[in-house]
Amino acid sequence: MFYDLKSLLHKNIAQAGIKKQVDAVNIVALFNSLAPRVLGERLARETQALFVRDGILTIQCTSSVVMQEVCYRERAVLNALHKAVGGKAVKKMRYTT
Repeated sequence: MFYDLKSLLHKNIAQAGIKKQVDAVNIVALFNSLAPRVLGERLARETQALFVRDGILTIQCTSSVVMQEVCYRERAVLNALHKAVGGKAVKKMRYTT
């Protein structure tokens, strides 16, 4: 008998109570993959999503100048994330150097 692996994973993640953590990891990975398109190659190389906590995505930037540039583009980044996940996965972004 064969089972659909995708449905088994979703079921086991829900049963284990780790759905929020898995979703957070997916959002971090999604930001890092969308960054070159939304921020441009240069800014993408100088930023990295670290974690999501309470709907806030924390981004590490290499400098305060990069932080300010990313902050200006926050709305575009959030729109791209929401479009990719099909909902409001992140309320806002926080930056650190």
